Parts: sequence; C-alpha cells; structure tokens
Amino acid sequence: MEKYEPIRDDVNGKLFSPGCVRSCPEPHVIKRFGIGGVANVSVYTCRKCKYHEDMKWFGGVKCGYNSE
Repeated sequence: MEKYEPIRDDVNGKLFSPGCVRSCPEPHVIKRFGIGGVANVSVYTCRKCKYHEDMKWFGGVKCGYNSE
C-alpha cells in the first residue's frame, strides 16, 4: 500500500488525499484563500461553488468556470 502526503483544502483547512483535491481557477477564491497564486480545494468544497457541474454517470464534479 502506497503512502501519500495529504493536501490541505485552503478553504476549510481539512486534509484530503491528493485524488480529492484540485486547483480552483476562480480568481476570487485564489485571492481570498490561495497561497502563492494557487487555491487547492477538495471536491466537497467544489460542490458548494456556483460553477460546479455534476457528472451524472460518474458521480463526480466538474468545474464550469471557464465554460461561460
């Protein structure tokens, strides 16, 4: 079993596995919560965003920020 280094969700401060964390492209989130121009957020935080899009067949979350 491989060990992984958990990544901190910059919005809520909790630690998650690397597969559950992504970089948020929304400029206001980066400005408010980001560190060094990058805001790491978990998929649970993404689900609360107005830009999230559910992937019906997979049960995942997709960011719709750049699609507008």
